[in-house]
Amino acid sequence: MSKKEVGDIIKRLGNERDELLHVLQEIQKKNNYISEKDIIEISKQMDIPAAEIYGVVTFYSFFKLNKAAKYTVYICDGTACHVRGSTKLIDEVKKKLGNIEAGEITEDGLFSYQFVRCLGLCASAPLIKINEDIHPKLKRGDCSKIIDEYIAKENRTKSKKPSKNGGAN
Repeated sequence: MSKKEVGDIIKRLGNERDELLHVLQEIQKKNNYISEKDIIEISKQMDIPAAEIYGVVTFYSFFKLNKAAKYTVYICDGTACHVRGSTKLIDEVKKKLGNIEAGEITEDGLFSYQFVRCLGLCASAPLIKINEDIHPKLKRGDCSKIIDEYIAKENRTKSKKPSKNGGAN
């Protein structure tokens, strides 16, 4: 993020020490992660040592220090999901995303996947979660279709963005 963008967030939320978590959450929401540059800028603008901010970011597991994919596919492999075929979902997601390994990001930066022990929705097994969206009671082929829907959504978003030259050719 730019200095100005970080500054705008801090200005809106406040530069008091007790607003640090909110500032970090807002930056991650916009960026999908918190960069070293962001930490340094927060440190300057909020007068908090960078080491202290880094300590907060590394303490909470929901903060990411590395660039993240836009969509993370969480594949539940808890007991109920495993018994009901989550291994087939794992294979399907991996194949659909170009045989990347868990935690890696697709070349376009859109997807990564990871395994979770349990999402707590055992009655809906097997299931995946993409960011905050739950996709329950899946069968063979469902994961590919769901991922295709996210890709189509991205393509629609890209086609709606105005061109840089104002539409002139």
